[in-house]
Amino acid sequence: LVTSIFPQLTVLIAKKQYAETKKMLYKITSITIIPSIIFLILSYFFIDWVIIKLYGDDFIQASKPFIYLLIGAIQSSIFFWVLPLKQRLGLTTMRFRVYLIAIVLGAIVAFTLVPIYSATGVAIGLLVANVYITVSFIYVANKKIIEKEQLLAQAN
Repeated sequence: LVTSIFPQLTVLIAKKQYAETKKMLYKITSITIIPSIIFLILSYFFIDWVIIKLYGDDFIQASKPFIYLLIGAIQSSIFFWVLPLKQRLGLTTMRFRVYLIAIVLGAIVAFTLVPIYSATGVAIGLLVANVYITVSFIYVANKKIIEKEQLLAQAN
């Protein structure tokens, strides 16, 4: 999906069609969010059964970390367009800082929660890091688009 959206993003941003860019990203997100949420809900209710059927009773404790990891994977699937948008807007230099903060934040959460929740604490730490990355990229990209829209309005 990333390779299919990048050319369209490139065209829209090169033509300075920022409203259309936002509309396209909203549509893509809307299309992917509904089936993703349905899948997540079904997974939540059936994960114990699936784990027991596939691996046996000994592995039932894997279901809790699995759900948090699944939330992170689904979140990444819904917002798959963030990376190409960030690249197209020329925001690649911020990537290192965001990743560094996310790693530290995720590690702090994981180290704090592991004594209480065991492996689930690590999964929650990873989810926190992934959410931070996505929210940061969306926030900065949106700010950049607004900035470009304002510059375009001033030029006209």
